Amino acid sequence: MLLLFGDEYWTSHFSILFAITVVATSIVISLIMRYMYKTIMQRKVPVILWALSIIILSVLAALAVGQIHYALWTVIVNIWPKFSPLVTSQPIASISLFLIPTYLAWSCLYWLITRQIALTQAHQHNELLSLRIKEKQLAMLLSQLNPHFMFNTINNIRSLVRIDGEKARDMLSAFADIMRYQFATQSNAATSVEKELEFVEAYVALHQLQLGKRLNFNMDIAQEYLNAAIPKMAIQLLVENAIKHAFGSQGVTGDLTLTIGPIEQQKPDNWRITLTHPGRIIENKKTGIGLSNLRNRLAMFFDNAQLSLTTQNEQVIAQIDIQSK
Repeated sequence: MLLLFGDEYWTSHFSILFAITVVATSIVISLIMRYMYKTIMQRKVPVILWALSIIILSVLAALAVGQIHYALWTVIVNIWPKFSPLVTSQPIASISLFLIPTYLAWSCLYWLITRQIALTQAHQHNELLSLRIKEKQLAMLLSQLNPHFMFNTINNIRSLVRIDGEKARDMLSAFADIMRYQFATQSNAATSVEKELEFVEAYVALHQLQLGKRLNFNMDIAQEYLNAAIPKMAIQLLVENAIKHAFGSQGVTGDLTLTIGPIEQQKPDNWRITLTHPGRIIENKKTGIGLSNLRNRLAMFFDNAQLSLTTQNEQVIAQIDIQSK
C-alpha cells in the first residue's frame, strides 16, 4: 500500500478513489493489448515472437498506465487542488513497476487460454471434416449397393414369374414396400439396429414367398443393442449373401439364424452380429461387391470392426465383431 498510495494519511483516506482510477486505466489498456494480441495471433507468428511481444507490450502497457494515470490526476488537481496529495505523495514509477509483472502474468495466461481454444477448435474442425468425408464415402458405397440389391431381387422375381405368377406378384408387392423404405432413407448412411432388423425381416419375407418352407428365419437379439448405430444394409447384406449362395445356388433347406449380443458378458461395449445357416463356403469364390463393400463401410464406420466367414459342422457362420478401443 505504501508503494502504491504513499504514506500520507490524507492520501490513504482517499486511496479507494485512487485505486479505482488505476484499475479503470489498466482495464482500458488491457483491451487495447487484447486487440493487438488477436492481430498477432492471426498472423501465426512463432512462439519466440509471441514471447517477445508479450514482454514488450506488457512493459509499454504498464508505462502507459502510469503516464495516463498521472496526466489524468494532474488535470483533476488543477480543477480540485484538494486532491493534490494523491499525486504528490505517489511515485509515478511505482504504478508501472507494479503493473509490469501483472500484465506479464495476464498476457501469458491469455496466450495459453487462447492457444488452447484455437487448438481445440482446429481439432473439432478436422474431426468434422473427417466425418463429412466419411459420410460422403459411405453414401457413395451405399449407392453402389442399391442397384446391386435391385438387380438380384428383380432377377429372382423374373425367375418366379415363369413358375408361379401369383407368388411373383406378391413378391413384387413386397419388393415395392422394401424400396419405399430404401428411398425414404436413402440420404442416411447409418441406421439403428432396430430399423435395420425391420428391413431384414421384410427382405426375408420377400424371399420366403419364393423359397417357402425351405427357409426358416430366426432372430435372437439382445435388447440393449437395438439403438446401436450400424452402417445401413450391413445385416441385410449378410442375409442376402446367405440366401443367394446357400438357399439359392446350393439349394439348402434349414434355419437362417441371426443373433446379436455381447462377445463377452463382462464387456458389453464389445458386441457381435452372427448369421448362421447350412451350406458351405465355395472355394476360390469371390465374395463379390456386397461383402467387399460392407468391409469398407465397417472400416470407416467403426474404429475396430471385423467381418469373417467360417464353416463349422456344415454350417456357414458370418460374423461382424464390433469392439471398443
